[in-house]
Amino acid sequence: MKQPDARSAQRTHNNSLECLILLLAGGLLVAGLVLPVIQVERFIFFSSETSLLGLTWQLLRGDDIFLGLVTGLFSVLFPILKWVLLCVLWIKHKGGYGAEHILKLLEWLGRWSMLDVLILALLVFSVKASGLGTAMTQPGLYCFAVAVLLSMWGSSLASARYRSDRIIFKGGVS
Repeated sequence: MKQPDARSAQRTHNNSLECLILLLAGGLLVAGLVLPVIQVERFIFFSSETSLLGLTWQLLRGDDIFLGLVTGLFSVLFPILKWVLLCVLWIKHKGGYGAEHILKLLEWLGRWSMLDVLILALLVFSVKASGLGTAMTQPGLYCFAVAVLLSMWGSSLASARYRSDRIIFKGGVS
């Protein structure tokens, strides 16, 4: 009976780590989209909290359709798409057909990964700077930011696994 080699054990460990990262990122992404990301207080009596989905919807319903579309694209659609693509890569395990295209798309999406967090930071800053009220970050923002960071880490692990598997399956390493 053949004993598993160190590379096999390392791949199994990395695969488990990827699974854990994907599960955490998915849960935190959902929390980040539905939990309040910002609380705005105007004067003493008026206070409102909004989630990322709520903010996007309010922008789309109001006069800021362009800003709503940009927020929806970069803060809702891109992170969800990236997470789904990472799940597809994890399920496929061995790269296989289309893995290289998925990795290229993930690389392209990765260039925009922190833009959604920047948008939220600018929103908090603009409310504070306007003098119209105070803005306080809420748990949804932190969940969302950690989900983005975990997705970046997961993408890096998937890319490294794909490169490693490609070398092994092409006969470069035995």
